[in-house]
Amino acid sequence: MSHPNRDVPASGPPQQKIRQVTVLYRALLGRQPDPKALEVHVREDLQTVAHKILNSQEFRQSGKHQPALSGNGNDIGPVDVERVVYLHIPKCGGTTLHALLAAWYGAGTVHPERLNRLNRYSAAAMTPYRVFSGHYDYYSTCLIPGQRRLVSFLRDPRDRLISLYHFHRAHRPEFVEQQNLVLARWAVRLDIDAYFANETVRAHLAVNNSIARHFSDVPQFGHLWNGAPDPRQDDISLMRDQALKNLARFDFVGFMSDYDASVARLAELLGKPPVAQIEAKQTLEGLMQDNPNMRRIEKQTPSAETLSQMEELVIHDRTVYDAARERFAPGAADPGAGSA
Repeated sequence: MSHPNRDVPASGPPQQKIRQVTVLYRALLGRQPDPKALEVHVREDLQTVAHKILNSQEFRQSGKHQPALSGNGNDIGPVDVERVVYLHIPKCGGTTLHALLAAWYGAGTVHPERLNRLNRYSAAAMTPYRVFSGHYDYYSTCLIPGQRRLVSFLRDPRDRLISLYHFHRAHRPEFVEQQNLVLARWAVRLDIDAYFANETVRAHLAVNNSIARHFSDVPQFGHLWNGAPDPRQDDISLMRDQALKNLARFDFVGFMSDYDASVARLAELLGKPPVAQIEAKQTLEGLMQDNPNMRRIEKQTPSAETLSQMEELVIHDRTVYDAARERFAPGAADPGAGSA
């Protein structure tokens, strides 16, 4: 039985593969692929294509290449070392888990990239690190060399959006304007019912079925909360189906609804000591008290009508969430069973 995270040839309609390769070229090289390269790439898996680009002279000369960030800058670790990769969906207890991973493996083994910018690093720059933890999408995790143990934590999709609203609303207005935080600007201005009725908010990729998007094959480089919403009109139903396929490649998914038990299961899976007491990091209460860019707010309860309307924003997220619970929640079948 092969490892579930090993590369497999991409499948699907040729037009879909051409589109994926084109997006990859635009993201990494800022241009369209030439016809001869495209003819070769459509027969390769996306990780192979990405590695070719990242190790090309054109990419190294583009200014996006980053040297290794450990030791004297020349350290290159073994490519075939197993790496733990945490796909951190916002407002799912990720900062707490990041701290636990750093404690288990050592802070120096954790790659410093926390945002969705792994495409800026060469494969050689990533090999010194054993742990990758950040707001990545699944697409970016495929750029990490070697065998990967993919992990994530999820939360009820509607509860996640409510938490995201309160987090954004708690930002001080002057900080929001200084950093151009688009979603936080709307959250500061609007109460929770008006916020989730606002068409700009509802169309934003960090709100509209964001979980399915991040688990899909489509790069989510525009997912950050500052700047304009990403104008791409990708097929969200297709991304949901891709997300369900990619979910099968994960070794572990934990849940906010039973966080302590999920952490205990993850520790056992990774062969790490159990955690006697989990110290929650970046809680809203703590941020409102200690972060100078945050302010104290009162939490709001959405109306029944708003809760119903929010289901449209998480309909595909909920499919992915329910599939993850069926596969990884306590009592579920062995997630490794049937992997090929």
